[in-house]
Amino acid sequence: MKVLNTHMVSEPTPSELLTSLLLLCQTLQSAADHIRRPHPRATVAEPDETLDPFAQRIQRACLYAARVDRLLAMETSLADTGRQLEAKGLLSVAAGDDYARAALSWLQQISGTHDGERA
Repeated sequence: MKVLNTHMVSEPTPSELLTSLLLLCQTLQSAADHIRRPHPRATVAEPDETLDPFAQRIQRACLYAARVDRLLAMETSLADTGRQLEAKGLLSVAAGDDYARAALSWLQQISGTHDGERA
């Protein structure tokens, strides 16, 4: 008789997936370069580690990746708000348009904080 593991294994979050891929990239590049680089979350590099431009870019990318989960949740919430505004007749969203962007634009217009598009 087999006993099943009762512990649930959770899926990694998008930020965890991105960070693990960035760490793998750094590990592979470090092996190819024969350079020991610090872990992206390390606050200080060890004497035998090199904080070169590649390691700095990986650190910066890991910081950006850490924000992804929160940003995705905000985008989902804004999209839901856009659908609710459309249902109330306060917003019109064309097929293929982004509910989150439309909701943000509407909120900026009614609050007077709209300062134009940013890339």
